[in-house]
Amino acid sequence: MFESAMASLARVEQPIGIRAEVSLADSDTCKFTVSRNLHPGGPFFLANREQAAGSPLGERLFALGGLSSVLIAGNVVTVSKAPAAAWPGLKAAVGAAIRTQLLSGVPSMRGAPGAIGMPVRSDAELGAAVQELLDREVNRAVANHGGKIS
Repeated sequence: MFESAMASLARVEQPIGIRAEVSLADSDTCKFTVSRNLHPGGPFFLANREQAAGSPLGERLFALGGLSSVLIAGNVVTVSKAPAAAWPGLKAAVGAAIRTQLLSGVPSMRGAPGAIGMPVRSDAELGAAVQELLDREVNRAVANHGGKIS
């Protein structure tokens, strides 16, 4: 028990590094890479404030205003903002919200993957979804150059 408490204390004393990168492909999306794991239980996609209900980090982020979706996966948080919102102030606020959540000691997400956000899918369902995405988005462009991905 003493070792567990010391390990927990040592982790709290380590600084929390957060790096923000606005997507070059979509200027309304920004990826925040954190030096600590936010949620080890699989990715959570929160499409709106209602889906974030009951999940501390999701609620904290949507409370900032200006966000349209949040994806939390491991040590990465990817947020999309409303077109009218501006990143300069929002990036700092998102980073501060992530840091505050980590320092609170409360788990960032509650429930198992699929409890909120996207449902858990079987391997066959995931395979079919990936193939459909490849056919719809990628193969069309690749076919123009004489190839196909399957």
